[in-house]
Order: sequence, then C-alpha cells, then structure tokens
Amino acid sequence: GVNGTAIRVGNAELAPFWGAALRFGLASIILFALVGARRVSLPRGRALLGGAIYGLLSFGITFALVNWGLVEAPAGMAQVVLALVPLLTLLLAVTQRIERFRLQSAAGALISVVGVAIIFGERLAGAVPLASMLAILVAAVSISEANVFVKRLPRTHPLANNAIGMGVGAVILVALAFVAGEPLVVPAALPTVLSLGYLVLIGS
Repeated sequence: GVNGTAIRVGNAELAPFWGAALRFGLASIILFALVGARRVSLPRGRALLGGAIYGLLSFGITFALVNWGLVEAPAGMAQVVLALVPLLTLLLAVTQRIERFRLQSAAGALISVVGVAIIFGERLAGAVPLASMLAILVAAVSISEANVFVKRLPRTHPLANNAIGMGVGAVILVALAFVAGEPLVVPAALPTVLSLGYLVLIGS
C-alpha cells in the first residue's frame, strides 16, 4: 500500500517514466551485486529470454502505466485497482490451463470486479481522468500475466531473475522517457530522495 504513495511523491519532481527507470535501474544494480556476492548462477538460453520477457511485462509495461496513471490518480484508489492482481492472475492461469477452474475463485473475482466498477463509476463523476484509471487497470493485467508467464520458465534463482527483469524494465523505461521527451534529472528534493530510496530498497 505504501508503494503507490511513494510513487506519487516521486512524481512531484520526477517525470513518470524516468522515475520508474531510476527505481528499477538502481534496484537491478543492487540485485546484480547480491547475485555476485552470493555467487548465484545467471540464467541462460530459454531461462534468460524468459527473464527478459518477464521484465518487459512485470517492470517495463506495468510500471510505465502505473507511474503515468499515478500522476493524476490518487494512490489509494490505484492500490484498490491493483488489489485485483491475485484474482486476475488466477483467471489468466485458468484461461492458459496452468490452474484448474474453481467456483469460489469465480465468485471472488466477480465481487472484486463489482467493487472496482463502483470505484470507476465514482471517478467518472470526479476529477480523476478515466485514462489514468484505465492505465492502472491495464497495469494490473500486465503484472498478472507476468505472474502466470513466469510459471512456464525453467526454475532460476529469484535474485538473478529479478536482477535481469528489473534491468530490462529499466532499459524500456529509459527509452520511453526519451521518446516522451522527459527531463532526465537527478532527484534533489528530500521527499523525492526518501521515496525513491524506499521504492528501491523495500518496494522493489
């Protein structure tokens, strides 16, 4: 729940794509350092390609949408939408035949969808742009698909898999920042530095 608030704080100084790129670039460097210190083997072949695709979905696409959406959307509302991730993951896993369908899961999904629909309805009458909320909803689908996709990959150490994934995500986010013409600034304000530190060391 704190992540959304920290992103909103960072967005006050950092452009959304660039802020996300800094977060995952720094986190990836730390994870690669831990991989080296613990002598963890890096994935190769299909596992390496899978880790890169996982990074594209879980960090690149997802947080491009989340950070952009949180420029306008309240953090609390975004977290409610992102709370759909476990149920979306289950539904996608059933659709892709990784898990079996269960009636109680369908009932839980329906309740969650109704709750999110109510929130969207309230926001349509409010000041939050629909595009911002839709971006966060698509981000929830993206991270859910990443959770399903990773189940198909050969087993790799989570430190190595996330180091690669966050590195790939950071590269994608830097590219988006360039395309969007965002200012690539070093954070100077104390709230931004603290929020970025939290997101790198704890949130990631």
